[in-house]
Amino acid sequence: MMLCFHRAQWPCEDPQNPSDALLNMAKHVGSLGYSIWKSMQAHVTCIPVVMDPNTASPWLSVSPDLASVRDSPERQSLPDNPERFDPCVFVLGAEGFHSGKHRWEVHVGDNPKWILGICKESVARKRKFTVSTDRGVWTIGLSKGVYNALTGKRTVLTVERRPERVCVKLNMDKGEVSFWEAGNSGKHLCTFTHKFTERVFPIFGPGLHTTPMEVNPAKVTIHTA
Repeated sequence: MMLCFHRAQWPCEDPQNPSDALLNMAKHVGSLGYSIWKSMQAHVTCIPVVMDPNTASPWLSVSPDLASVRDSPERQSLPDNPERFDPCVFVLGAEGFHSGKHRWEVHVGDNPKWILGICKESVARKRKFTVSTDRGVWTIGLSKGVYNALTGKRTVLTVERRPERVCVKLNMDKGEVSFWEAGNSGKHLCTFTHKFTERVFPIFGPGLHTTPMEVNPAKVTIHTA
């Protein structure tokens, strides 16, 4: 018995008239990716500076996300490690800077007393000290209704209205740290100049008050080729 196999004859559709069932996958996937990217832009943020709980005074409470700090109602039982401030009531940012430009905004709210800025890595941790540029601390602060640049003799700052947010801009290469009112006014408050010889860290002092100091999230800018 002879079996014969014949090639099946399937009609070819005219390539000029493709089936309506086919999708333009390149266009579909490309548009989907763009839509997702546009949607993500509205939600993707980052915290430019997080706090290092290992440096926090026992009298401070750092939030679980490490983005805010406030006064603790009682002294916490924490390890007495060399990095920790005690008795001074401060906490440092987790990352130190030795070059480049850096920027972060801090919400101080209605806190009647606070200190904000940067300090050198070797700043005293285990003894009291006067906060000033002479001690390797470049900060501004609010106390008793007066804003000061915390230099050796204190420099009173002219502030028209109490800012709820303060922006810190650090340029290590130029040796500058400046402070600005964050928001619509963007008013310049103060600039320190110094030739930094070691790493510096953000420093936060929320004072003995329930209002936390909080680092504001920053939007992530996504660049496309």
